[in-house]
Amino acid sequence: MKSLRRLLLLALPALPLCAGAESIITETINVPLHYRTIGSGGQKLGIYATIGGGTTPQIFEFDTGGAGLYAAYATNTNSPWWGAGFTTTTNSVTNTYDSGIQYQGPIVAAAVSLFADHHGGTPLVTTPGNLLVGQMTNIANTNGGEVLWTPEGVGPSGQPPVDGVFYGDFGMSLNYASKGIVNLIAQLSFSNGIIPGFRVRGHSNGPFLQIGLTAADTTSASAFYFGMNTNTNAPPGATFTNSGSLFYSEQVFNANMTIRNATTNFTANLGITTDTGASTTIHNADLGGVPGELLITNSKDKIHIVPGAVFELSGLTLGGTNADFFQFVTAENQVTIQNNKPGNSNMFYLNSGIALFQQYDVIYNLHDGQIGFEPVPEPRTWALLAVSAAALAFFRRRR
Repeated sequence: MKSLRRLLLLALPALPLCAGAESIITETINVPLHYRTIGSGGQKLGIYATIGGGTTPQIFEFDTGGAGLYAAYATNTNSPWWGAGFTTTTNSVTNTYDSGIQYQGPIVAAAVSLFADHHGGTPLVTTPGNLLVGQMTNIANTNGGEVLWTPEGVGPSGQPPVDGVFYGDFGMSLNYASKGIVNLIAQLSFSNGIIPGFRVRGHSNGPFLQIGLTAADTTSASAFYFGMNTNTNAPPGATFTNSGSLFYSEQVFNANMTIRNATTNFTANLGITTDTGASTTIHNADLGGVPGELLITNSKDKIHIVPGAVFELSGLTLGGTNADFFQFVTAENQVTIQNNKPGNSNMFYLNSGIALFQQYDVIYNLHDGQIGFEPVPEPRTWALLAVSAAALAFFRRRR
């Protein structure tokens, strides 16, 4: 019954369970996420937010592979998602992503409010006003030198500056940043038995961010859990503001990656970056000893895993069992070998891409330093849950 009740709650529409949108989380809160098709044809998730009391929620890329909020800002009236409720610090920041997107601008302290969609209304949650955000007055693509955003809010053909869809990056990774622009959700306060952390569902049937965890999230019989890797770049004893949680590595946990076909079998234990911000199914950085028999170069001179290979992840869980997960047969150009990250040419890690979140709810338990994966219900189960949820709503009305 507990499992069914849990599924029913997840099937119901997301509601603001935190009265008055306080920054102290006393009940779990579901914030809807939204798929958008980007210029390359892939899909990424977005989240609606305002900063400093802005009047119009805007969509930002929801990015579990990046840290902190970098939000486009115009010095005129072209960024109504920004309000006047911010304090400019003496610091500025330049942040460049693997995609080539580069953000530049001052660092400000401001409250950030999250909304269900662009209509606004009452925010689902609002952070404290002393958390740091990147106020990005300049955004460019370093791969081609294209200017995407200026202090006047100018972008190419009037399109949003990031992938033609988003107005910045809402980073959810747990790694440390020396200038303090880090995961906003990890900087909330949690009480009333709510465990610091969050759950992310990327399934197309109602994707969401759940803020705060319960025992149903951290001890589910249908989920498997791994220990998270600590962030060695963080100063000793450093923790997130308010929650007091530790910082964790961008390569959140370790697993075994196996790639095999009829002639070759390759296995390596490596760090895994769980990244909703990568629209490719999978890509792994640097060659890392992958045999040439498993590689192919396409017409654009990019290296990929050969089509028709079996690709899978596996690992020993905290419960002592071996979990085989995320297995598929590679399609053409599906698994990219990326070796262009400045300063990291010798790193060998796997970026799961958004596909992992489409198969599993990914649970980030900050209190215990654990990451969990719970299979998303099958479509037939969704239909049953929808009927059950409707019956539950009718029963409540009858009462």
